[in-house]
Parts: sequence; structure tokens; C-alpha cells
Amino acid sequence: MNLQNLINPNSQIIKRYMFDILKERFPKHEEIIERIASALVTQNDMQSFGKMIVDVYEVAYFKALEEQKEILKKAGIKVSIAPKEPTPESKPIFKP
Repeated sequence: MNLQNLINPNSQIIKRYMFDILKERFPKHEEIIERIASALVTQNDMQSFGKMIVDVYEVAYFKALEEQKEILKKAGIKVSIAPKEPTPESKPIFKP
């Protein structure tokens, strides 16, 4: 544990959150994640960061979904996607 983690314990939470998302891609982003995590000092900072990550993920997901629906539509396949209830494992650690 480095000195920054002692000053800002939130740093470890953010790093773990990003590791859970990125998995094997985490190491190539670790340096910037550490710098971002050190700047997130308050609980509000952490919640805002988490909401931003969720928004980025959601926008990318729906963009990919729409692209796939268009591809399938061109192939003559109609797709309808209905939301399902999130499981406890799928709920983000940052609550709105």
C-alpha cells in the first residue's frame, strides 16, 4: 500500500471497482486509474464518478444493442428486448 492510499482510503475502493469492470484490461489503465482515484476524496466524488461510469457503460451498451438490432433487421429478423430485474450481483456499488 502506498502513501496515497493511507491519505485517501477511497482510492482502494475505486481501484477495486475499476478492476471488477476491466478485469484483464486493468493493468494497462492502472496508472490513470490511480491518479483519478487519488482525486476522488469525498463520498460525493465517488458517487459522481460511479454514476459517470454507469452512464458511459449504459450509452455504449445501448449503442451496441441498436447496431445489432439494425443488422438483424436487415437480415429480416425482428428483435424485441425487454428489461429484467437486476440481480444483487449486477447492482452497482454506487447508488444514485
